[in-house]
Amino acid sequence: MLTYNTKKYISKIGDLSIEFSEWTSKDQTNYLKLIESSEKLNKEITEKDIINTLLVPSVPELKSTKLKLSSAQKKKLLIDIRKISISEFIEDNVSCPSCGNKDDIKLKIDDIISYKQASYEPISVDDITITLKEKYIPNELTSNKSVISFIYEDFINKIEYVTQTIDGEETEIITPKNKTKDIKEFIDSIPSKMFNDIFEKYQSMVDEVVGDYIYQCPKCGHKETLDYSVIPDFLWV
Repeated sequence: MLTYNTKKYISKIGDLSIEFSEWTSKDQTNYLKLIESSEKLNKEITEKDIINTLLVPSVPELKSTKLKLSSAQKKKLLIDIRKISISEFIEDNVSCPSCGNKDDIKLKIDDIISYKQASYEPISVDDITITLKEKYIPNELTSNKSVISFIYEDFINKIEYVTQTIDGEETEIITPKNKTKDIKEFIDSIPSKMFNDIFEKYQSMVDEVVGDYIYQCPKCGHKETLDYSVIPDFLWV
């Protein structure tokens, strides 16, 4: 098979270094077909559509289950591929909601879009401290289980240590030797308010891509915040 030998690049995402190649003409064609199809069917393009069309072809590791990325990590990777494949700038036409003035703007991606890695530390609520094997990574539901069951079981499987302060002393309740059944029984026995606080902290351990840009109309001075972290709006702009 005769193909062009494309260059390889590295995307730095927090602690990860992921190799990727730039988009090909075939990738561009497939993306444009996706847009055309979504417009004809009046169907919204989903993140999964974008990943299958533009991310998987450029990142061979994603074809296997070895590389598990959160939604934010996938966004950051898409952005890095877009910078190499198209431009490190975004060109947009903004219509002022106040005076109606239309303005063409050009923004450097690195100046407005950033990847924020969530802090990863033990969860402490009241007298309980939970240490996890890894932080919360939101993933698509891939089974027939309910979303609640899916996330709950994912949380149980990530628990490595649990300590409880009893009579002023920190006591290990759960260690890596505990079976999943024992961990589940213990978590099921804690008060609901405590569990809700723990689970809220667990779900806040999420990386995010931030792309807010404060635009000021040159004609009337009106200010508004534009979000350029939304996928797939700017991918081929």
